[in-house]
Amino acid sequence: MLDHLISVLLAIGFLAVIVITILHGNAVRAENEKRERQLLLALAHDIRTPLTVIRGYAEGLYDGVADTEEKKTAYLLRIKQKTIEMDGLLSDLMLYAKATSDCLIYDMRDVRISEELLAYVSDVREDMALRGAEISLSDEIDGDIRIKADTEQFKRVLDNLLSNSVKYKKGQTVRVELLLSATDSEVRLTVSDDGKGIRAEELPHIFDNLYRGSGAEGGISGSGIGLWLVHRIVTDHGGSIVARSEYGEGTSFDMIFSRKEDI
Repeated sequence: MLDHLISVLLAIGFLAVIVITILHGNAVRAENEKRERQLLLALAHDIRTPLTVIRGYAEGLYDGVADTEEKKTAYLLRIKQKTIEMDGLLSDLMLYAKATSDCLIYDMRDVRISEELLAYVSDVREDMALRGAEISLSDEIDGDIRIKADTEQFKRVLDNLLSNSVKYKKGQTVRVELLLSATDSEVRLTVSDDGKGIRAEELPHIFDNLYRGSGAEGGISGSGIGLWLVHRIVTDHGGSIVARSEYGEGTSFDMIFSRKEDI
């Protein structure tokens, strides 16, 4: 009788485990579906906003509202700025789809980090100025130091960090500094700005997938995938990234990579 009771209890326990597992799986799927819906809604909003701006300025050009060369140039620059934002957003979305499907492939090469950053800053300085950002590069590296990197994805990391600086600037402009330094074994790249900063309670979560902080409540657009992608790309390069911030004063992202000879 006791053996039978034990068998029944074990069977009940086994069934309970199965039920709990199924319910947990359903809960996880439901949560994932909810997060995916939130992502789609955020992306729809973030795409629609620049499209509305582009349409408005295009209509202004077509209807002759921009009746001077100065106004026409200003309208075209605004359109260009918004198309850059949309391109970055759609690129992030495609990259996110690859990353979450484990289809993200890197073309890793030896990269002269000083040359790469100098070229990058030169390429983006004008566009960043149009978006209200003053960008500078401080290079403390002596000699030919290299890292292993996919240059396109490395630029994507910087694009996302700079876009965040623009998005969270306190006024009309934000100052962004890239600081490059090295030790015998590591290369450190710090991206700092003097923007709004990040609240202390939000800082531990900024690299979480689809995390959107209090900026979303204030009308600041964002899908919650940009910094997740930054973290994913940096760690896929064998590096690490941490954020430091003082709310109201600015934010810094410290990235550390192994030097080529140490890889």
